[in-house]
Amino acid sequence: MTAMDRDVSFVSWVSPDGEQIPLSGYHRDGTAGVWLGGEPKNMSVVETKAIFEAAARQRGETWVGETMDHNEIDLPLFILADSSHELRLRREHLKLAMPTTHEGWLVVGTSVTGLRWVAARRREMVPLYQKDVDLASGLRIDVVLSVDYPLSRTANVDREWRYQPPASGSTPLRPGGALWLDPGPEFESWPEFTFVGPGQPWIKYGDVEFDLGFKVLAGERVLIVTDQARPTVRGITADGKRRNLLPLLKGKKFSAPILPGEVARVDFAVSGAGPGTALLASAPMSWEGLL
Repeated sequence: MTAMDRDVSFVSWVSPDGEQIPLSGYHRDGTAGVWLGGEPKNMSVVETKAIFEAAARQRGETWVGETMDHNEIDLPLFILADSSHELRLRREHLKLAMPTTHEGWLVVGTSVTGLRWVAARRREMVPLYQKDVDLASGLRIDVVLSVDYPLSRTANVDREWRYQPPASGSTPLRPGGALWLDPGPEFESWPEFTFVGPGQPWIKYGDVEFDLGFKVLAGERVLIVTDQARPTVRGITADGKRRNLLPLLKGKKFSAPILPGEVARVDFAVSGAGPGTALLASAPMSWEGLL
């Protein structure tokens, strides 16, 4: 979490192209003529569906887990302007900053939780006209954001190892070490790795042991996303060529995440390491709600 001053909080929208529109909080609300209204919904909770199973003749059921669907956040917004023309310009600007086809980010910061955000896209934007629109200098708009991944995120805490040639000049066959990853207290985390070649990494945490199975080129950066819902192994070579390396794994995968509340030791070793070899590891943290 990012440290913030005591008793400070804010809500902002960040568009897909990076524009920040402050909505509420410490002298920033209304900078773009947009204010967050009362009673926003679903910013603090995530709905879950429990999964139960029952044996034959069992009385009752046994809880075995839960699932989460997408979330929808209701944002009542107010737009104020000195003229109807300016109001329309601000409304159109806000509409373009919240497209239906690309994700932006709803960001909340407090002195207790730090910065949290969800990726979201606009599902609908309904203006509530109270009188003749030609005379309006203020307008309420009800915005509904669709959130594919309902849990909020915080900044990753990255751990890094870089190959250092031994002082004696001899090179160990498989240099390596250990990194420590914290998934956070609430939800499991599928770790992510970025490996920079040359070399072939071997990684182990808990009962999970994984060998990449092929050598990464010198200067090539390989992103490894272990989440079974969206496994990714992609590389970009030193000259900018992109490669999908997932087929080279031949079905191999990371079999389990890091459990919540458990700081995991990640052991690793690299065959064929040399100058420039590096490993970056992180355990993305997820939280229930933005507030």
